[in-house]
Amino acid sequence: MKSAGIALLSLILTGCFGPYYEHTPMMGSDGTKFYLLKSAATFTDASKVSAREDLDKRSRKICPGAFDLVDEEIQPVNNPAGFHSGSYDVNWQIKCKNLS
Repeated sequence: MKSAGIALLSLILTGCFGPYYEHTPMMGSDGTKFYLLKSAATFTDASKVSAREDLDKRSRKICPGAFDLVDEEIQPVNNPAGFHSGSYDVNWQIKCKNLS
């Protein structure tokens, strides 16, 4: 029973926090591969800077040579009632540079 509770807790936490540490590979209409990354921030500027630093670090792991930041969006996250929750999703679209 205890291990079932731990497994359930792990599943819940992965569902809540998992998307902020993943990247999604995509293919553009011209056949160019790019990635979508997401991080989380609060209403403070320092938190948004921290989210950008996290995204930059993860982008460098995906694209060890270099990358272009194609787009950045900062979107407010609403609670189930439709009101702003005080947190934001910071989304990056990146494209790896070919360093030949």
